[in-house]
Amino acid sequence: IQENIQEFFGDTNNVTIIGHGYGAACAHLLMLSPMARGLFTRVVLMSGSALSPWAIARNAETYSIQLAKELNCPTYDNILMVECVRHKPVEDILGVDLQAPQYLTVFGPIIDGILVPSEPKQILESGLSDFNYYFHHNVTPPAAPPPVYNSQSVHYINNYDLLFGVTRVEAPYVFSAHEERHGLDPPKRDRILRTLVRNLFDFQQQSIFLTLMNEYTDWNRPVEHPINLLDSTVDILGDALRVSSLIESGDLHSKWISSQTTSTPLRSPDHPLIQSSQPYVSAPGGAGSEGMGGAGGPGTTRDARIYFYVFAYQV
Repeated sequence: IQENIQEFFGDTNNVTIIGHGYGAACAHLLMLSPMARGLFTRVVLMSGSALSPWAIARNAETYSIQLAKELNCPTYDNILMVECVRHKPVEDILGVDLQAPQYLTVFGPIIDGILVPSEPKQILESGLSDFNYYFHHNVTPPAAPPPVYNSQSVHYINNYDLLFGVTRVEAPYVFSAHEERHGLDPPKRDRILRTLVRNLFDFQQQSIFLTLMNEYTDWNRPVEHPINLLDSTVDILGDALRVSSLIESGDLHSKWISSQTTSTPLRSPDHPLIQSSQPYVSAPGGAGSEGMGGAGGPGTTRDARIYFYVFAYQV
């Protein structure tokens, strides 16, 4: 994009990356990566983030070996295995049924120590604590990043504008047309939730399951209708798989921005985001440098902005 955007009358200092679902997780990972420093200024995350439980492939090596075995490729040497898989027809690769836990990712981004230096949440939290140290001890952060990036040195050099949000219903795809019309019975609801808890949590699974049941049950109804059971299950899946992690991401980014902004905090009535009811639109050629992002690019002195939306749409 940086090499070609000017050919399409774009501004290399004013690039926005947008992602939905898995794309949002990838965009967020780039936002946290030292390798992408200075390549874009704004990020839009729709229904996903780097903190989503499915954003990182946790057992990619295991599934790679499983895939190679199904394709009759050698597994004792990584180079030979990759070359063999590359020459297999696409149909054969797609035809392999990999047994992966539901709601998690088989193949996707991994924590390689380079593009993704460490756990995304650790990057966010370490960046916040690192900047708080400099701020509260009145110490100036290094002007340039150290030669070896780590979780403590990544976040304060990345200063992006962020728009993130969700829709009203985030998880309708796991249900059949019959279930969407007639609802769920309690045993089916319990199986779905137990599978979710088992695959997302290693400890206290029974306690988490009972907490979900208590939190999402309407106790004002003596008997829950199957449609109501469906709606509450959709809410649980959406919150667990997309909404909660996205809100947590936005909250951590907001805290980090607030920690480095002393003049007009994001929640202050004097902040321009709250004063203005009109959306900001950047003028061509970087003329709108005082708005979202500006022409300076990440790492320059400016106030990053964070927006959250809920798109009230339901099929």
